Amino acid sequence: MASSDYTTCGTSRARSLDENSERIYTAALNEIQFDPYTVNGIPSTNPVCQKKAIAKGINGEIVIQFVDRCLDCKEGDIALTYDGFMAVAGDIGNGHTSIEWRFV
Repeated sequence: MASSDYTTCGTSRARSLDENSERIYTAALNEIQFDPYTVNGIPSTNPVCQKKAIAKGINGEIVIQFVDRCLDCKEGDIALTYDGFMAVAGDIGNGHTSIEWRFV
């Protein structure tokens, strides 16, 4: 049986966390930047798993935590949950928007 409820990193998908009153949105990193760090071909051992970043868009700045890899993303791209996307972009539009992000 396969389930999409869990991610490459072995955590629950599409959740947001509250850590010290700070909302943290889950995200997926493009496979080009994710895969080189995978240990022995086991994605859940990747040190990018659970790594945090700041994403900044036209609607503001959010904290994200990587829990998966994005197979369809280009290098430099990330995939956000709906809530994360709305928090940073403010409008779903066509589902794509320009943002800046960096690891913290």
